[in-house]
Amino acid sequence: MLCVYPGPPQDFIDSLQQSSEINKVILSTSSQLAECKKDEMETIIQRAMDVVSVIEHAEEAGWFFLSEAGELQDIFHPIRSPFHLRSVFKDGLKGLPWCLAQLNAGEAVLVSSLDSLPPAAEVDRQVLRGAHVHSIALVPSSPASTRRTVLILLSTSAETVWSDGIVEQAILLENIFSNAYQRKLAEHSLSLLTVETLIEHKSAERELRRKQSEVGVLASLLIRSQEDERKRLSRELHDDIGQRLSLAASEAAVMASQSSDTPIPRDRINALRDELDRLCSDIHEMSHSLHSYKLQHLGLKSALKDMCERFSRSDFSVDLRVEDMEDPISKEISLCLYRVAQESLNNALKHAHAPAAAVVLTKLQGKFYMTIQDSGIGFDSETSSQGLGLISMSERLRGVNGQFRLHSIRGHGTEIWVEVPDQPDPLLARAS
Repeated sequence: MLCVYPGPPQDFIDSLQQSSEINKVILSTSSQLAECKKDEMETIIQRAMDVVSVIEHAEEAGWFFLSEAGELQDIFHPIRSPFHLRSVFKDGLKGLPWCLAQLNAGEAVLVSSLDSLPPAAEVDRQVLRGAHVHSIALVPSSPASTRRTVLILLSTSAETVWSDGIVEQAILLENIFSNAYQRKLAEHSLSLLTVETLIEHKSAERELRRKQSEVGVLASLLIRSQEDERKRLSRELHDDIGQRLSLAASEAAVMASQSSDTPIPRDRINALRDELDRLCSDIHEMSHSLHSYKLQHLGLKSALKDMCERFSRSDFSVDLRVEDMEDPISKEISLCLYRVAQESLNNALKHAHAPAAAVVLTKLQGKFYMTIQDSGIGFDSETSSQGLGLISMSERLRGVNGQFRLHSIRGHGTEIWVEVPDQPDPLLARAS
């Protein structure tokens, strides 16, 4: 501590009396801050500094954060703005280089008379004199503080003798103030945390409601899709297959009713046989769309090959590339990969108007990877809502612990990427 104040013995006695009064302020302030509400802290701290100013015969007092460069920052918003503190320290303590050096060294500065400042403090003396400051006290916080502060007292009307022990008392006051400030910060952080927790809770509720809504929509779409598929099959069977079978049966009946002496023309027999062959082929096609017997009996690779051949036509070619590998352990995984490829190719043909598509299936480190690419019209995958087909694919893959990603650019086609671990889903395995 650097203390500069010559004076008679009576001044020393008066300083002891001042020190006793400040001790009372410390005890009172500590008790009030321990029990006060958060919004009362600034008032209590400001009141304590005002009382200390009166005891020390100083007109103004302030408590600030202090940087190594001498910058001062208000810790609380002061209830009243001391004129001289603002004018003298508008640039912090940069204008008082000698005083700042002492503070950076951890020393307090007590100046009762500017004339008693050492020659090295000439710049400081001129600045203080120009601001009409007669006495000043600068007390830094203890080195153990989380952030350094400084308590400033100054007298502008007359020289004052700082009380004995003012440095230790000021440091103690700063510790009490800092503890209150940290408590305020902690309560503010807790309040923010509570708000953030509530926001996260609300977000989770909204996400849950959104998921529940999606499940409801998906259930509705699936029911509607099942009804539409039943109607389609009903129309196919009644309007096409049924009518053609009826005509074939009528033709066969006509042939049977003819006299055995009248020969049946060979072209009629050939036409009936061709129609029956076509009926068998169409029924076989319908059966494949509902359930692949090749998948069940010959495996995934053969089923995919058969499906790609059936999708291929003059205006839509499908290229299949499958590595030489064993089929998945789980039949559910095989069915999932098969249905994803089927739905993807169906979308490429009907909706993307693609002239070509490619299906690639590989296995690496116990996982199946499948991509389906088409060169169709594509769509904006960021803004377009998913249709039932894509939702169905995603749900199928979820059931076998698989992952599904879709990438599409309008005018540049679509790519679907699938990853499935080669192990049966426990729930599906128990269900089967």
